[in-house]
Amino acid sequence: ENHLKKTSNKKQKKQKKQTFFQIRSLFLYLFRKYLNSLIPKKNKIKMSSNNENKITLKSIYGLVGEQKIIDLVTTFYTFVWDDDECPEFSNLFRESSEKDLSILSLTRYFVQKFGGPKFYGGMRMETHHMKDIHSQFPITKEGAERWLYHFDRAVNETDFGEHHDEIIQVMNKWLNLFAKSVINKFN
Repeated sequence: ENHLKKTSNKKQKKQKKQTFFQIRSLFLYLFRKYLNSLIPKKNKIKMSSNNENKITLKSIYGLVGEQKIIDLVTTFYTFVWDDDECPEFSNLFRESSEKDLSILSLTRYFVQKFGGPKFYGGMRMETHHMKDIHSQFPITKEGAERWLYHFDRAVNETDFGEHHDEIIQVMNKWLNLFAKSVINKFN
């Protein structure tokens, strides 16, 4: 009984700490968003220097805007949370964070990764940082494939407008590389 109490207390402390940092991150995100709203927007779309018509990962934000990224991430997490075919996969997400906070966190990362403002914790986050963050979770090849399955569905359900097909192609290439980079548990 004592052991269960200690385990429960540790879990509660960990959840409180996670919640504190998630709320702090949310506050910083909203504050930065407010500050950025005071600065006139530069409607620059970054294109590859070798080919003016080529869409790059960093040009996606300028082409589709923040709302499409929010739509993409929300659709993705809806698929993950509702995944009854692979409960061990969806439970990993459900047990590690709340859905709204997961959406906020990934949206902020994607906004930055796709060429938007620096919102992710106030610093540039690159793939190797995300790999470190995800190292606390057991990520198998099958888990990465399931993650890609839901992202593929979400990407195909999101309307990216005029450059839809090109954006999907660029996004899918990066998502595949990212998913492979965070695998940390091998059979």
